Amino acid sequence: MKKNIIFTLIGFLILITTEVYGKARFMGLEETVAVSDLIAIIEVTHTETVGQPFSEKLPKKGYWNYSQKNTFLIKEIIKDSPIVLPKIEEGHILWAEKSFICAHATYKPGKYITFLEHIEANEWITLNHQFGALPIDSDNNVPAFDWYLSEKEKGKTISLKEVRKRISQATLDGIDTQCKAHIPPKLLYNAWKKNSNYQKLWFHVHEPPANNWPEGLSSFVRGFIKDSNINQEAFTKIISEGGEYNLSGYWQEGCLIIRSLQDENANN
Repeated sequence: MKKNIIFTLIGFLILITTEVYGKARFMGLEETVAVSDLIAIIEVTHTETVGQPFSEKLPKKGYWNYSQKNTFLIKEIIKDSPIVLPKIEEGHILWAEKSFICAHATYKPGKYITFLEHIEANEWITLNHQFGALPIDSDNNVPAFDWYLSEKEKGKTISLKEVRKRISQATLDGIDTQCKAHIPPKLLYNAWKKNSNYQKLWFHVHEPPANNWPEGLSSFVRGFIKDSNINQEAFTKIISEGGEYNLSGYWQEGCLIIRSLQDENANN
């Protein structure tokens, strides 16, 4: 009986700590740009710890819980997405220090280049852990974070001008693409957004075309469907049931705009 209890407890501990202690996956610059809802220069004006790290009582935003709540102003938009129309200088909330011990972003008052995902209203989270929050120093330089840069740049700083240039080079634009897409059923990230002209759809890419699928992207990406091309009932059915689809779209200013989704089983 005691052995059964011990094994049960061990299994429970493994289950609850996988989320907290799992190995981090870092994205390259191309992928970080492609999945960001907003890339901007921001000024963090206030930081607040809202609870103990890894506590289940922390606010949950998307998949993770967060222990740091930051107020910030958008000073300059470098890239946004069709689903988001952020307003300059208005107060926004940025959640940080997620319950993931391997890697997470943290903030203190000051200026940053940030790669953000929109959660709701004026609330955001940082993408790509600490590499999505690049502090800007008084000389307008940012740390040369290893993940984005070459061996010779490690441990150095690079200019804000150079960072802008690299983001621009990594921003996909004017590329038509077709692929086979697998949409997982009831994926947490997929949900109908009210009062939006576009809907965000995450999916896995099967058999990406060799000539027109951008380099540097993983097989899990997201695109945007214009509301005029799909209604709430149809969209809800797709994300609820999931399935295999033929996707046609194009890249515009760093965002994949989906023209059409055709169910592979529709004619079977």
